Amino acid sequence: MKLLISLLVALTVFGFASSAGQRCGENEIFNECGSPCDRTCAEPTPTCIEMCKARCECKQGFVIHPTTKKCVNIKNCPK
Repeated sequence: MKLLISLLVALTVFGFASSAGQRCGENEIFNECGSPCDRTCAEPTPTCIEMCKARCECKQGFVIHPTTKKCVNIKNCPK
């Protein structure tokens, strides 16, 4: 029983440590409970399911550009 509890604690600590060291690209932030749907130039406010996904997301005011696939200011989206 002690071994099982120790293993669960170790896995939990490792999970927090690995997400805390997450590196994101330019104009991105790491979100422990982010949306599984990307904000894009074509769909800056996508309709998405309510679900947490730990991942890098574009910062507020930025969306994924269709060509570069990088986060750009929404003002820099193609018309």
